[in-house]
Amino acid sequence: MKEDKLKTLDFNNLKKLVETADYVPLTAIQEESLLFAQQHVYNDLKAQGNQVAKDLTREFETTSTIYKDHLEKVTKEELDKWLDEGDLFSSLDERIEERMKNWKYRFEMISEYAIQSLFQRGVADHLQELYGVDVKVYFIVHPDACVNCKNIFLEKGGKPRIFKLSTILANGSNIGRKVKEWLATIDPIHPHCRCTMMKLPYRAIWNPAINRYETSKKSSYIRKKSKKK
Repeated sequence: MKEDKLKTLDFNNLKKLVETADYVPLTAIQEESLLFAQQHVYNDLKAQGNQVAKDLTREFETTSTIYKDHLEKVTKEELDKWLDEGDLFSSLDERIEERMKNWKYRFEMISEYAIQSLFQRGVADHLQELYGVDVKVYFIVHPDACVNCKNIFLEKGGKPRIFKLSTILANGSNIGRKVKEWLATIDPIHPHCRCTMMKLPYRAIWNPAINRYETSKKSSYIRKKSKKK
């Protein structure tokens, strides 16, 4: 699709385009990544759905217990007044509202993790198709990143570790591993992780000023050092 058509593409037209399958087909690697992402998100959402059901059951059971306890301690007139004033159900509303905040947070984490994971897999698929599975990569780590990300992706001096893409792929997922066993993976280290994989340039030298590896001949960092000499 040409650029001018992309600018005017709305959701309805995008939906029609997908239904007609009039677009560049996915490669085998892309199909595999998409299938993995779909299964991963499905499992997360299913687990969260089960948790929502358990939370609701627990809250209704709690409300039932409160009602039974109150029933044993008051007269019929007092019970009717208590129910009319809505204390029992307002308490239930408040607890469910608090649960909903937790559900919303969990769904947001699932979404963030899935988006970042798909982005990283897109980068990995692209590099693998262009340069092969043994292409060298590194991860850009934000200065405020967590300790775990820094330990995994950075050397002691703060310079990014260099990996083969094949090693990253072989590390699989950190799900189910203890924190001390975590490895560099395509998927994010944690739900809010934004460490991003990059291809290592030819004759790379680390430029701390821009937080990137550069090709040595193009590096502004080298030129600045040469001028000082």
